[in-house]
Amino acid sequence: MLRAIVGVCALSVGLVAGCDDGAATKAAEMGRKEAETKLAASAKKIGELEAEIAKLSAKPAEPAVVAAAPPRLDAEIVRAAATAAGVTKVALEVDADGTIRELSLYHNDAGALPPAVTALREQQYPGSKVRAYETEFDSEHGRVFEVEVTTQTKQECEFSAKPDGTLIYNECHIAAKELSGPIKSAIEKAVPGAKIVEAEKKTYPDGRAIISVEVTAGGKKHELYFEGDGLTRHELVLAAEIEVPAL
Repeated sequence: MLRAIVGVCALSVGLVAGCDDGAATKAAEMGRKEAETKLAASAKKIGELEAEIAKLSAKPAEPAVVAAAPPRLDAEIVRAAATAAGVTKVALEVDADGTIRELSLYHNDAGALPPAVTALREQQYPGSKVRAYETEFDSEHGRVFEVEVTTQTKQECEFSAKPDGTLIYNECHIAAKELSGPIKSAIEKAVPGAKIVEAEKKTYPDGRAIISVEVTAGGKKHELYFEGDGLTRHELVLAAEIEVPAL
């Protein structure tokens, strides 16, 4: 009879508790834990896939709206526009992205220029007569000043200098007939039917030279710049009004 009971236990491992030393119970526990581990891994994988699907189907976030910085003019020139004597014009040159390249205030106030700048006139153009002054902001040089003169030979010229009197360039009007053939051809190609209003040649201390030509066509004014015979810049000149605080 005992042999029969042992045989039943041997055939029924894990079904009849107490038939051995607990091996069946341990085997069942290990199987349960293994099943739980596999189930947890499957649940984690499903969660990751659901998150990926949600991410792919989500609506793209709207780009953040960044307020554009307000444009600014040079504060010193704004003040000078309201206080300098004989102010006649404010000229503004900008790049395609709106960056101010040059801001010029035309006036007749010698006292608004540093003495080191006005002292250069006799050195650069002996015996000349002043026509006008300019106070400028230049993106390359910062604060600069110009003195426009009529030379002893009746030529209209000007020079630009830093506040300490360092010369930046000289510029004089030239006759349209002095322009080279390639420059005239480039003007006609850029602005068909252009009529030349004036031309100027700017020379730097290092010998570099730039020719600027103002033309009109179709009721519009253009400014073209050349180095050698090559066109380097073409600008449309617009009339504008600028309001500044009355000081």
